[in-house]
Amino acid sequence: MKEKETKKELHSFMLTDYEKEEAYLRKMANKGWRFLQSAGITYTFEKMEPEDIIYRLDFHPLKKTDREKYLHFYRKNGWTYLQDTNDVTYFCKRASGNDSDRLDLFKNDQDKLEVLGKLFKSRMLPLSIIALFIIFIGLVQFVFIYPADHGGTYPIAAMVIWLLILIYWVYVLIHCSIGFAKLKRKYSLH
Repeated sequence: MKEKETKKELHSFMLTDYEKEEAYLRKMANKGWRFLQSAGITYTFEKMEPEDIIYRLDFHPLKKTDREKYLHFYRKNGWTYLQDTNDVTYFCKRASGNDSDRLDLFKNDQDKLEVLGKLFKSRMLPLSIIALFIIFIGLVQFVFIYPADHGGTYPIAAMVIWLLILIYWVYVLIHCSIGFAKLKRKYSLH
């Protein structure tokens, strides 16, 4: 039996980019690439006949006891469960053009923003602590430890790594803050 053709693509979607991620996955299906899985920034696709498939990303943090009811609700409405990654559940279904294509478990857009905000904070707090700790350690080494042991010079590579961590952390914080502001404006218009 012939093995199906697959490909991997790298994309960095932040939590506030979920609508862009859904649109990206749909566009890939329309081009003939079925979404198989996401692992961080790596998306794996399988070759198929082009088809209009809608993808839905959901952010309900669930207790294990509620999970089966949650998945049953989606299945009952024609959605197929794909995977869970970083508190995000992926579903898909063939586009039908009716109201079930817009299925959402949130009561309203404000509810969705609250859940996204909680997820963002729960992710950013540990990331922030780690980033600040790494930067603090780097500064301590840079100012106190390394100069005394090595004639006052500090390796450029270590400084660059510290700087890249700081830049990425600030980028994520700014990107998601702007994303939340855009989502709030968008959903307040409804």
